[in-house]
Amino acid sequence: MFRLIFLTCLFPLCIGNSIHGQILLDGDANKSVRVASGSTTTISLQDTSLADAAAVMVKQMQVENLFALPFTFEMEIPDDLSSHNTYTLSVRITKGVNLLYINDQQIRVDVSSKNPITQDIPVVRVSQDEIDTAKKVTSNDDAKQTSWPEMVGKEGSYAVQYIKEKTGLTNVFTIGQNSAMTMDYRQDRVRIPVDDNGIVSRTPIIA
Repeated sequence: MFRLIFLTCLFPLCIGNSIHGQILLDGDANKSVRVASGSTTTISLQDTSLADAAAVMVKQMQVENLFALPFTFEMEIPDDLSSHNTYTLSVRITKGVNLLYINDQQIRVDVSSKNPITQDIPVVRVSQDEIDTAKKVTSNDDAKQTSWPEMVGKEGSYAVQYIKEKTGLTNVFTIGQNSAMTMDYRQDRVRIPVDDNGIVSRTPIIA
């Protein structure tokens, strides 16, 4: 019995918090671009509490072969981070030695927020040589579309049906705007973030 109580007390300490959101070009959820194949995306959470000292790495994750922006991410972080410290997120998207995208402003994270923490990360283009900018979608090019900003403000059920008909994809579904999401990337899946009223709150993307 004592062992059971002991394990029960320890269990909450093993559960980490999480940050999830989107990497957005120029901070605009309606901008969609293809990212050069073979690129690497590095997302870092750092403790930047001391202005005159080097940042302390808290957690870092990498995503290989990012397909397009916007991109939805989720990062598991320790649940014992101090609310008195300053934590910031940074993103670098590279291909080989070439830096393609980076965030050019400090992205602070409120670790005292309830689980999960929602934080979008705006990035800017640094190099255009290795980037294939997404073409404007026409009526004959629907199958190539990777995001649907025109669905924001629409009923979630309508957005599901619309995207299915336009793309031929079957794995299209709504998800709560604050729900945690898996990190695996699939080109045949579209997640549609909706609010409590079932209205599309952010741009649906292939992810």
